[in-house]
Amino acid sequence: MLKVYLAGSIWETCYREYVTKTYGKQLMLIDPLKENGVTVNSAEKIVDRSKEGWEIVELDKELIDNSDIFVAYIKEWTAGTLMEVMYAYLCQIPIYIIVNPEEVLHHDIWLSYHTTEFFFNIDECFDYMTCKDQEKKGALQKETTPKYFTPEVKKEFLDI
Repeated sequence: MLKVYLAGSIWETCYREYVTKTYGKQLMLIDPLKENGVTVNSAEKIVDRSKEGWEIVELDKELIDNSDIFVAYIKEWTAGTLMEVMYAYLCQIPIYIIVNPEEVLHHDIWLSYHTTEFFFNIDECFDYMTCKDQEKKGALQKETTPKYFTPEVKKEFLDI
């Protein structure tokens, strides 16, 4: 069973709950918030944690080390998530990023360089991981993976 590390803003609790409910039987999901004993009250923007910051970072790095795939749901930039992306990249773990297609996050040069695949919604990403049919998986990949920084995109995006 694939071990999937779930990264994203600490406030993205709905994403984690949805993925756990929908894909938790097909994948071994690693939620760093649960593993670190962090509870989040998104409505009141309150975080309760029992560990020091350095302890959380060390455990997160250990959890990433033991993952097969790293998935980050990036609705907004957060330093912690971006640091985790870089750490997963250095560990040579495939990095799947879920972004809103209306945002330009998937055009960011640094993020694009360190990302294995971009997806535009949660189900595309997790269906791709759980798909056993290699032919269908190839089709899914072609449908969901944008063409980043081809000469045409560079010209349009960078206006060169």
